[in-house]
Amino acid sequence: MNNVVEMNSQVADNSLIKSLEEKKDVIKRTVAKGANNDEFEMFMHLAKQYGLDPFQKEIFFWKYGSDPTIMTSRDGYLKIANNHPQFDGHVADVVHENDSFEKLMDGVKHTYNLKNRGKIIGAYCLVYRKDRKFPVYVFAPYEEYKKSSQVWRQYASAMILKCAESMALKRAFSVSGLVSREEIGYEDNQNTTRMSSEEVSNLEEGLKNKPARNENKQAKQEIINRLAKAVESEENNITGEAIKSVAKSNFGTGNLAKLDLEQLEELEQIFLFETYFGDEEETEENKVVDVEAEVVENDEENFGAEVERAVAEG
Repeated sequence: MNNVVEMNSQVADNSLIKSLEEKKDVIKRTVAKGANNDEFEMFMHLAKQYGLDPFQKEIFFWKYGSDPTIMTSRDGYLKIANNHPQFDGHVADVVHENDSFEKLMDGVKHTYNLKNRGKIIGAYCLVYRKDRKFPVYVFAPYEEYKKSSQVWRQYASAMILKCAESMALKRAFSVSGLVSREEIGYEDNQNTTRMSSEEVSNLEEGLKNKPARNENKQAKQEIINRLAKAVESEENNITGEAIKSVAKSNFGTGNLAKLDLEQLEELEQIFLFETYFGDEEETEENKVVDVEAEVVENDEENFGAEVERAVAEG
């Protein structure tokens, strides 16, 4: 395992490591928001070790309650593999019930007719290394990994394929300390934009000059407006009932106006995390719906009205 860590450290981009050090403050306040000092150090260590850029959606921090998780995606694992000198390519595909599929010692024999493939059975991935005789093989059964969300219903082939690829790439290069969204069932389908270096610099400068947000109405209002916009947008697949249900389950009330700033921030992470770290691949055919969120008045009586309206309509 030490050799693996050493190898990955060697292939990591030195310029990226330097950039991560320079942007530590903005990373902790955005990508790794909510991480304590020890968790943040662990996050930074893994980002440097595997050469993953937080601002390019290659690694991100997720904390639910007191349990931290450092995640990547199929593309993150693929970057780790591509940076490894022994990587020799990979092959992956989805298997349907009418396909002809056979597992062999050195790979698979898979043929099919595109006209009538039947329902999805699963997906496989073969990862080849120059220093190994046989490829690493993983098969992900669809019934074991499928979720009931809209993204799985709409993009079932892409999602199960990502499961197989993530597990095979991780196994082939002994990646530890990271889990993928596919492995833990975290799903997204947002068409997001990566941050440029200029945008990162601007964000960092803005954070330096930003006053502390301690239960002020404006900060809470901004979060509620973003949640309302997400509900109104058809692209997000976020419903008002889901927001109220999660809020009630975690904080004892589905009335967002009664939540404090910390609770609203956690609720936003749960539902809008994909806005920053979504996967473009599933939504190539989707059109972005640009919906302007109405400004909520600052008085307590109207605070939260926008989301309450969106929730009721959603």
